[in-house]
Amino acid sequence: MKTTITARHFDLTDAIKAHTEKKASQLKLHYDFILEIDFILEVDKNSKALENQMAEAKVHIPGEVLHSKVHSTDLYQSIDELTSKLERILSKHKK
Repeated sequence: MKTTITARHFDLTDAIKAHTEKKASQLKLHYDFILEIDFILEVDKNSKALENQMAEAKVHIPGEVLHSKVHSTDLYQSIDELTSKLERILSKHKK
C-alpha cells in the first residue's frame, strides 16, 4: 500500500507524518485491497473559523476511489476523525 502525505500552508513535522502513517496502516485491517492512500493536510491560517485544520484522503481500491474530508480545531483530531470515517466507509464497502 502506497501512502502519500501532502502538507498545505505548514511544514510537515515527523510527528504528524508518523501519526498519519500509523493511522493509514490501521485502515489495512478493515480492507485488504487498498492500493494507495493520498492524504492532504491543510492549515488555513487566514480563516476566522475555529475549525481551520483540515484532513482529506483519497483511498484507491480496485475499481473505485473513496474520498473523505474532515475539519476540526486540531490537526491530530482531524486525522483521527478522518481515519475513523474511512474505517466506516471501508467496512460498508466490504459488505
